[in-house]
Amino acid sequence: MSIKLVKTFNQSQILAMTPSLRKSIELLQLSKFELLEEIKHHQDENPFIKNINENEEFFELDYENFSEEVNLQEHLLKQIFDLSLEKEDEEICQTLIYSLDENGMLIDELEELEDILEFKYSQTKILENLINVVQKLNPLGVGARDFKEMIKIQVDKKVSDIEVKEIADTILVRSENFNFQDLENELAKNFDKKKIRDAINFIKNCDLSPGMNFAKNEFIRPDIVVSGANKSLEIKLIENDLPSLGFDLELYETFKKEKSVSQKIKDKVHEAKWFIKAVETRNKNVSKIGSLICEKQIKFLTKTSIDPEPLSGKEIAKELNLSTSTVSRIIRAKYIQYDDGLLPMKSLLAPSVSKSKKITSRNLIREIDLLIKSSQKRLSDQMITNLLNKKGYGLARRTINKYRQKSIRLEVSSSKIKTLYERN
Repeated sequence: MSIKLVKTFNQSQILAMTPSLRKSIELLQLSKFELLEEIKHHQDENPFIKNINENEEFFELDYENFSEEVNLQEHLLKQIFDLSLEKEDEEICQTLIYSLDENGMLIDELEELEDILEFKYSQTKILENLINVVQKLNPLGVGARDFKEMIKIQVDKKVSDIEVKEIADTILVRSENFNFQDLENELAKNFDKKKIRDAINFIKNCDLSPGMNFAKNEFIRPDIVVSGANKSLEIKLIENDLPSLGFDLELYETFKKEKSVSQKIKDKVHEAKWFIKAVETRNKNVSKIGSLICEKQIKFLTKTSIDPEPLSGKEIAKELNLSTSTVSRIIRAKYIQYDDGLLPMKSLLAPSVSKSKKITSRNLIREIDLLIKSSQKRLSDQMITNLLNKKGYGLARRTINKYRQKSIRLEVSSSKIKTLYERN
């Protein structure tokens, strides 16, 4: 059996994975290009894995288009592996790292991450602790959930002067509800002006896109193709750019004729059969999940809707009788080819942020923007919450605050964000 149950100090039961199961899970989240690299590696190492179609072009030329530089995820994963964490903690950190955007910001909500990781008991504190682990990695600022947290991480690590740190923390906590000039005047009552200026200058110079200094995996091979129009869309897995793998039975029979077969050969045979099956399972899951997501988002793909419908990985998992974590891993780095070009599969998942009335985060941000721009006075988070809840959304103030922050992030560039902390 591949899965064992292990008891921890708090008597909770969690999954401990064997090496083969761990490798199977890793295969799920590989992009098609990464899968090709993995297949090539296994074929080089294992003579029992053969190409049925004998097409060697699968492995040619692609490497010229693929950056050899380390990308952000690889850089962070190496640091995580060096920490020698417990296996379960390491896997959660990997999930967090794969949930970062190109700036290094954590884009999945805490609730979404809990669903992905399939927490069965109260583990929010554990997840928060592991987010803190990721936030301690270099470059500083990765793993933040908004710009203020990104700045806070850098303040905590780089500012040694206690008074300057206290001033910076005060600015970050209170600047949203205060005119910045008024806040600076108030700070001057209790702090040295030079220290205030030092804190402001530090905030202005914080890196708000720490992940941008790393290479991007630009070379993309789509996994699903969507063709046709309206309700007659055809959704297919793209397989003609992958080798068709098979077990070399002829070679195996040759070894079987010998009086004794070494353990090394037996291991290679077992590994070959496992790998071929694991790749097949991965591709079937990509096809099932990708096809269902496309079917659910047919209005968006046929341009009869501006945005994707509210849809979560949890809903897809339930319909296909899969785990939410499997869906999450499958959609990572997978792409759909359709009329307008390439689309990340993950972008078609837009979970509802409200349980009482379905609305995606993007549409909630639009609602917040509309309320702010149409109001003649400044609206607090609570006022926005009250206005939206009159429409039946049933949202908490902290949810509104979170998406208000994202609204600012979408509308204002990093350089403009920094000017919020400058003197007028």
